[in-house]
Amino acid sequence: MQHQARAQGPQLRTRRPPGPGRLAAAGVLLVLLACGGGAEEGNPAGGTPAGEGAAGAGPAAARAPLEALALDEALGRIESLAAEGPLVVNLWATWCGPCMEELPFFAAADADPAFEGVAFLGLNGDHAVPDAAPLEERLERIRGEAGATGIRFPSLYLLTEDLQAVAEALDLPTAVFPQTLLYRGGRRVRLHEDAFAGPEDLAAWLREGLAD
Repeated sequence: MQHQARAQGPQLRTRRPPGPGRLAAAGVLLVLLACGGGAEEGNPAGGTPAGEGAAGAGPAAARAPLEALALDEALGRIESLAAEGPLVVNLWATWCGPCMEELPFFAAADADPAFEGVAFLGLNGDHAVPDAAPLEERLERIRGEAGATGIRFPSLYLLTEDLQAVAEALDLPTAVFPQTLLYRGGRRVRLHEDAFAGPEDLAAWLREGLAD
């Protein structure tokens, strides 16, 4: 499902530092536009209103597990989990409207008894957009925004601004978010290069991949 960015630009909710940070932001803008950073009217970030997040959700709000890792460490984590059983890896970011819209679909699949024994893991690309906030503050905000979508499975915050390097490391055809990978028997068996249309769409994709 393709989403067109709004005229005023993607929903970044970030601060861009002056100088070299602007060059990095310009590079990631192509990815933001491709993923449709501006979500549909009335739902700017998949259920998390603009301006809200970890700070505005309240102390009792759910937080989704999020750990910051270098790319090579994240690849090692994926390899380890994939060797243990079926694994779903979803590439997402809070600046990607379609990513946030489909996270509840993954929450539903993770809770579905039909997929018991399937592990779910997120790969978060927020580091690709410059932000002057301290890392732990940024991680806590992302935990809150992800938690608001209902997901409870862990995500890895990739400590790299180079999304193309992420795509190459995962053998993906593009660096566009979102994308979803399914691993079985320690190897990748399916790739979905766009957002899912709904929870039924994701569930059908998983059933097909697990039955192959």
